[in-house]
Amino acid sequence: MKCLVVGGGAIGTSIAWHLAERGLGEVVLLEQDRFGAGTTWHSAGNITWRPLPDQDAPVLYAFEAIDRLERDGLATGWLKTGRTFFAASEAFRNKLATFDAAARERGLPARFLDSKEATALNPLLDPSKIDAIWLNPLSGRVNPADLTAAYAAAARRAGATIREGVEVRSIATQGGRVTGVETNQGFIAGDTVVCAAGLWSRSLLRSVGV
Repeated sequence: MKCLVVGGGAIGTSIAWHLAERGLGEVVLLEQDRFGAGTTWHSAGNITWRPLPDQDAPVLYAFEAIDRLERDGLATGWLKTGRTFFAASEAFRNKLATFDAAARERGLPARFLDSKEATALNPLLDPSKIDAIWLNPLSGRVNPADLTAAYAAAARRAGATIREGVEVRSIATQGGRVTGVETNQGFIAGDTVVCAAGLWSRSLLRSVGV
């Protein structure tokens, strides 16, 4: 199998790494500019765990992936900062209590802070104006450019090929099956196409009627 990953941002390079690492055939990443040059370069890079359906498992796995990259000598710019959540209403205080219970179930070191602990972290804070303060240490930020470069390096180590300056213009199909992509450098054959092209993904997917 030959998989073509379109888009060389943080998502595309991560996909290429994971596919190559699992030995799922030949993996080729195609980026129209230089990897990390699209929407990734102006991302904030903030990562915070919360027990929400779309954030729970993916964010916990992101921490694992970053740790793996760092252990392999690939800098991601990760800075663990922690994050405090302030409740000024009973409704939000109850929501934080739900977050705290979920963290405890998972063995995660989140907790509510008393006034003394909160002002030690932030001397400008006036705890008398806040109903509850919850500390989530599973929070921080990465440098998006460094993270993308780390993913790309890991992907190459795992056997993936990364080609920059290749603009994918359409996805080619035959008999209802993907056969490859048309690019500014000609046709590139592939059995599977993964579209991680950010702002360009919609127009690219239109080429196959999606």
